[in-house]
Amino acid sequence: MDSHQFREAAISSLDEIVKYYDTIEDRRVLPTIEPGYLRKLLPEEAPQNAEAWADIQKDIEAKILPGITHCFPAMLGEMYSTAFTGAAFNWICSPVVTELETIVLDWMARAFALPPCYLSTGPTYGGGVIHGTASEAIATVLVAARDKYLREATAHITDEEEREDAIALRRIKLVALGSVATHSATKKAAQIAGVRFRAVPVHAEDGSSISR
Repeated sequence: MDSHQFREAAISSLDEIVKYYDTIEDRRVLPTIEPGYLRKLLPEEAPQNAEAWADIQKDIEAKILPGITHCFPAMLGEMYSTAFTGAAFNWICSPVVTELETIVLDWMARAFALPPCYLSTGPTYGGGVIHGTASEAIATVLVAARDKYLREATAHITDEEEREDAIALRRIKLVALGSVATHSATKKAAQIAGVRFRAVPVHAEDGSSISR
């Protein structure tokens, strides 16, 4: 696909997207399909040769859109993100993405009236990062908490091998606490981190808090 073909395909795709949203009121909120519907419509193996973009668009209309459950702003953001193709792993790879993420999460912390320790500019330089899912975020937090404790608890041991032994002994004693109402992702995160999980009973009169 050369630049001219790309321009034509992009304009055509944009027209199809606009048409989709202009007719969205005529589409069902939940599709009438059954699980596994798409496998019956697609070949068993990937195509050996490239298809014309017009044919791909026909497949999207006939095979993909029927399985869509129904934001313009998000779409525009994705367009910019795709155009810039930034590898936003850390600051040196994509400085602006890292800094924008930090600023926006500080906004969110303030919107939720969180303590200053949750801010990147706070006394503990807390800050945050955006994860793909809540489960991913919980696992990251649990692993970070585990490693922080183990690092601090063994900081006085200078011999590397002795420190590794001490970390192993302490790790098997770690327990993650959560309420009986916590999401199942918390227990799964504990399994990933190799930490035991204990559910603590909570009561409505205490605001479902695990501590009084």
